[in-house]
Amino acid sequence: MDDDTTNKTNKTTSCPVCGLPLITVCLNEVESEVLVCPLCGRVFDEDNISTDSEQRFFNVDDLYRESRLIKSLGDQHPLLADYQPYSGSNITEDYRSRRVLETKFLVKKFSAIFKLHPEVERKTIHLLLDFNQKRNLKAKELNAYVLAAIFVASRLMLHPVPLDYMLKSADVLKKNFSRALKEFTSTLKIKLQPVRPRDYIRYIAEKLKLSFHCVRIAEELAKTVEEKQLLTGRDPLSVAAACTYISTEYTGETRSQKDFAKVVYCTEITLRNKIREIREALGGDEEIRKIVRKIFYNELGKTDSSP
Repeated sequence: MDDDTTNKTNKTTSCPVCGLPLITVCLNEVESEVLVCPLCGRVFDEDNISTDSEQRFFNVDDLYRESRLIKSLGDQHPLLADYQPYSGSNITEDYRSRRVLETKFLVKKFSAIFKLHPEVERKTIHLLLDFNQKRNLKAKELNAYVLAAIFVASRLMLHPVPLDYMLKSADVLKKNFSRALKEFTSTLKIKLQPVRPRDYIRYIAEKLKLSFHCVRIAEELAKTVEEKQLLTGRDPLSVAAACTYISTEYTGETRSQKDFAKVVYCTEITLRNKIREIREALGGDEEIRKIVRKIFYNELGKTDSSP
């Protein structure tokens, strides 16, 4: 009985081929220790069952808050360093965590390019996490899905970004974007409302560095066009550009039609025709001056006494 016990002990503490004592090696901080022969390199007792609890997520918030993420990648990219708790592993421990990291990095990258509002950025990340919980994001089409999420979030938060500008800046084909947008909206059951011309005015003003007074006049002109249901069915981006161009004439901020056309991705002829249509729809320069005068008196806390 004693001999059997001794043989069993020798098998587990020494190499049966070389006869040398086995040494204990820890491969990483997560896996168990293994026994290795220092001479021949044979590994013994490597099939140890992990006692770590399995991670399972039943909603997006748990995935965002508790997913075990790679620490080294977070150290390399400061934008990812504020991501959620780290379990101690030096490898990415699950597929969804890798996608979450890549997704947030792309959102931060595009947010800097498009100069997105912080609320739009947060909404984009939330939508992508929700979508990734229902359907796994594919690596080869990740740019298109992130762009679709930004497009949806900007529309929902009333800070839209022109689609042509997004596609050109992100170098994404329109057919890939359309396919990603269709799958994104159908999966999350999102129905986008038509965008209003005044929603684009702040984007145009930021690109051309226009003043707050110019934005205020342009928004009031666009609001009047919407309330009168004039130019229904026209491109809201070009209508917003026309209203903004007219407002620059009253604030003295001269910008060429070429600059406006470049920002809204249209020709100068199209913009010129749209400006003429807006003037006619609003009743001519005299009616536009009344709108501008009304804004001026309201900001001074006075009543408009003009006829």
